[in-house]
Amino acid sequence: MLNKQTPDTVSIITLPPERWREFRALRLQALKEEPQAFGSSHEGNLAYPDQYWIDRLINVEKGMGDILFAEDNGTLVGLMGNYFPQETPDTAVVVMVFVQPEKRGEGIAGVLLETLLNRLRDRPEIERAALTVNVEQKAAVALYTRFGFTIIRTTPDMMGDGNIYDEYIMEKSLRNNAP
Repeated sequence: MLNKQTPDTVSIITLPPERWREFRALRLQALKEEPQAFGSSHEGNLAYPDQYWIDRLINVEKGMGDILFAEDNGTLVGLMGNYFPQETPDTAVVVMVFVQPEKRGEGIAGVLLETLLNRLRDRPEIERAALTVNVEQKAAVALYTRFGFTIIRTTPDMMGDGNIYDEYIMEKSLRNNAP
């Protein structure tokens, strides 16, 4: 299990499959509280069977993407993951970025992103990280920009709340010295 301490006692960890209920609860919270930030819906994820959540964590153990969690005194307070699209095998797509509202502003998302990018740099076949972000998510856009992501283009997309928003498609090379 990966552990990294932030200054405020928050650990960045991976979860074993037996902790899938905590993963499910945090992901559902994210989708319910911030539906405009995600391409999937709370209702859709609520319908997934238990095995879906277990399999997601098993796939992380097999190296088929990452899901990192921020844990504060035994409670999950944030998450971030990535997957590797078949059509662009040299790219990792960052997804599921969420920090509980009461923990925002503490640097947790930055530590999650730094940890994730470092893990991706350790995979020589992965050349770049990419993500999409609702242009209205100003704090998220600022975070990604600070970490060297650049806007490639803007595209409309339907988000989890059923509304269409403009999204930035952002990318970052993993093979240079950017933060």
